[in-house]
Amino acid sequence: MKKLEHITFIVPPKLTTFENSLYIGRLGGPPLNIAYLASITEDEGVSYQVIDGLESSKSKPFEPYPQYYIQGLFIHEIVEQISNETDVIAITSMFTSEWLIVREILKEVEAKFPDKLVIMGGEHASADARQILRFEPAVDAIFRGESEVSYREFLVKYTEKKDFKNIPGVMYKIDKEIIRENPKAPRITNIDEIKPSWKKINVNYYLDNKLSYSELGNRAMPIISSRGCPYQCTFCSNDQMWGTRYVTKSVDKVIEELEYYIKKYKVEHFDFIDLATSVNKKWFKALLTKMIDELPEFSWEMTVGTRSEILDEEILTLLYRSGMRVITYAPETGSKSMAKKIKKRINHDKMYASMRSALKVGLRVKTNIVIGFPNETIRELLATIWMSVRLAIMGIKGVTVAAYQPFLGTELSRELYSEKTYLEYNRRVIQLTAKEGPSVFNLTKLISDPRNQFYYFISNIMMISTFFINCACNPLRIISSIKNIKNGKPIGAVENVTFSLVQKIKNTTLRLNK
Repeated sequence: MKKLEHITFIVPPKLTTFENSLYIGRLGGPPLNIAYLASITEDEGVSYQVIDGLESSKSKPFEPYPQYYIQGLFIHEIVEQISNETDVIAITSMFTSEWLIVREILKEVEAKFPDKLVIMGGEHASADARQILRFEPAVDAIFRGESEVSYREFLVKYTEKKDFKNIPGVMYKIDKEIIRENPKAPRITNIDEIKPSWKKINVNYYLDNKLSYSELGNRAMPIISSRGCPYQCTFCSNDQMWGTRYVTKSVDKVIEELEYYIKKYKVEHFDFIDLATSVNKKWFKALLTKMIDELPEFSWEMTVGTRSEILDEEILTLLYRSGMRVITYAPETGSKSMAKKIKKRINHDKMYASMRSALKVGLRVKTNIVIGFPNETIRELLATIWMSVRLAIMGIKGVTVAAYQPFLGTELSRELYSEKTYLEYNRRVIQLTAKEGPSVFNLTKLISDPRNQFYYFISNIMMISTFFINCACNPLRIISSIKNIKNGKPIGAVENVTFSLVQKIKNTTLRLNK
């Protein structure tokens, strides 16, 4: 029986449209999910390589679908780096919006390495595992959800026969046809035990280019302090990926990681990419207090957004003192009836009170709003529009509005898609590609994509209107916005778009002058 000797990890490049690139304008941070798996791989004595498709600032049209752009390494550059000696090719697929490029990578991998074992993991792969195995011939198995336990067992039990039957949390194919699903792997209850390894990941590329999930212009690192979320919003895939059991790292372990990154990499900013950092008030308060007492100065942000239940003035003051300067609330909707439909447990009045307190202690407040949910009525849409106006008048500087896109694996997506045939699957793949964050209205697509373009138009008008309403209520906002753009640290949708446009114009001018 041959022992597993080498594994290749692939992080796909980013896929976007020109319109979306105006808003997004950043390439995230080092791949923390791969760093966790790399650590396990080292523990089990298996050699490996990491091919990070984001480790490049290049951009070009995506040849099979020229309406999209690749940001990062091109597909042939990724596949050419795969070692001929590798036993397993492991591809992460976190975002539905980028699945189309992952699929093209899979085709190239299958063409060059038809006999290699190909496995996948990540949020999108977990949510759409059965359809991927059914319609993508290159993929042999998918590790679903929290996969550290499953992956370690795979390394230990690996055989050339591609036998996954005793590995929990895996959905796999037998003889390229029959699909089997094993019981879920047990949740990790002590996440202090999992640790990242950055030995073969070029962390300095991200740090030196000052890329971040949240704030441009700083040496930033991602970190998680908790896993899972106790809430069950119908638009979120947490239940399938992590589950509703909420577990936290010990406060001392979080402090240890932060201190290590500050000393090792001279990190200035941290992206907490937890789904729900601020749930357990006792733990959260203890963490903030230790940050203040034991660590040097740095900034940080909860990039996914946060709930407001525990964010009273005491906690918000601690947040500010600990280095947080920007906080994002995620009300999603301004309608109580719509909130009930999507199972968003929120008290709008308490959220408004928390926002006022956040502004009072000096935090810059951003909000995430979504319009166009299935079955959203005109009255519910108007309630959300009014909420955005109210937020701007309150002094909220970053009102971000996105048109709803169905994340696979969510309760809402299961109501929308049947995927009985390849044509249905392929249409859905193309429909959801590059639909990440706010999108820019495109008049040329109004006939071919009327529903989305309608909501893009409404969302764009909402963001522009709230920006100018906020400026009218606070004329100094114009000056601060100019400073933010000039310093490369835009806040909110309008500043992000303006900053991206300025950068594109500068880069184009430099190319023309060469």
